[in-house]
Amino acid sequence: MSKHKISDFLENYGDGIHGTPNYDENGTVYFINGNNLVNGKIQINANTLKITEEEANKIKRDLNEKTLLLSINGTLGNIALYNHEKITLGKSACFLNVKEEKDKIFLKYVLSTKEFKKYMQLVATGSTIKNLAPSQVANYEFELKDNVDKYKVSNLLSSIDNKIENNNKINAELESLAKTIYDYWFLQFEFPNEEGKPYKSSGGKMVWNKELKREIPDGWNIEQLKNVIKIVDNRGKNPPYTESKSNHPIIDVATLRNEGRAINYNDCSKYVSDETYNSWFRAGHPQLGDILFSTVGSLAETKIFYPTKIEGAIAQNIVGMRTSANLYSYLYQLLNVEKERIIGYKIGSVQPSLKVGHVLSHRFLLPPESVLNEYSKIIENLNLQICSLVEENQELSSLRDFLLPMLMNGQVQFK
Repeated sequence: MSKHKISDFLENYGDGIHGTPNYDENGTVYFINGNNLVNGKIQINANTLKITEEEANKIKRDLNEKTLLLSINGTLGNIALYNHEKITLGKSACFLNVKEEKDKIFLKYVLSTKEFKKYMQLVATGSTIKNLAPSQVANYEFELKDNVDKYKVSNLLSSIDNKIENNNKINAELESLAKTIYDYWFLQFEFPNEEGKPYKSSGGKMVWNKELKREIPDGWNIEQLKNVIKIVDNRGKNPPYTESKSNHPIIDVATLRNEGRAINYNDCSKYVSDETYNSWFRAGHPQLGDILFSTVGSLAETKIFYPTKIEGAIAQNIVGMRTSANLYSYLYQLLNVEKERIIGYKIGSVQPSLKVGHVLSHRFLLPPESVLNEYSKIIENLNLQICSLVEENQELSSLRDFLLPMLMNGQVQFK
């Protein structure tokens, strides 16, 4: 076994600016922080701020095809491979420029080990918000079996990650199909009539609704969310979080920003100890099919929860909406379609938020039970496929994390 430092593999390293750039909504360069580093990629969303090319040139860092990005402020240890995206970095992201491009993938896995995550917690400063210096990352020392082929290690683990990514792409297609069906049935009102033909285009009776200011199918009603759901939540202050995966995972707003409709505890980056879990989280345990909904931060982020064997909970700014088996898929799509209307209930200017009572008062179009039952049958098949791929990804992630240290110390070898 030989000892190596991260710095042995690097040409240079550093972090982003420790100030605030001049944002411009018409800018073409994205200003990236640690929370934009997700599952090995740079994730840009509607909340990502932009700056102009001129402003970017003032604060640019040396990013190239051999660059790894790592979150070092707040949430520690998120990793992404830079792929020539038009970005600049804030202080919560550091860049590591690797000497050889092939080593970039290997270092990504070194930075994914439990040992490195423990090291981060040990050397990080700050009581509320944890901070790492880029030099502390570079100084991390790890052991590697002398005859281990690090490129073979990288290729094997990358093949597992590629399978995970492929499953995610399939899930994205399934989710797109579910959205298309929802639009066809409940926005265009082309759900099957009694003869199995599209309702509206086959002459189905439509009536004018004053409240919605549009025509709706005859016999459909307007309902309030509070009459069809039960709320599950954890109100109160934020508990002391950790980032140790050996503790209880907590779904927070950042978790809900992840792509896709399916979410579970394996997507979490915040955890609490046994003591904190038992004293703080007596409620807020989501169940299969619960709709998780954010009320602070990224408002009205919405996901469907799929359970795992792990014992966890939801954070204070998340509510779980529990409803009947034939309604949750419809409500999930509806909340996404009507997101802007719901955000319109927000209060506060500095830190906008949604009061649960205001959300519960939201009025929506409720189809008859017979239509919901038929829709649920179709969508549930898609949900089962999505859930199956999510579970497969959990197993693949566990396999990758199990193999990584064994490959590095030579316990598992290649033939």
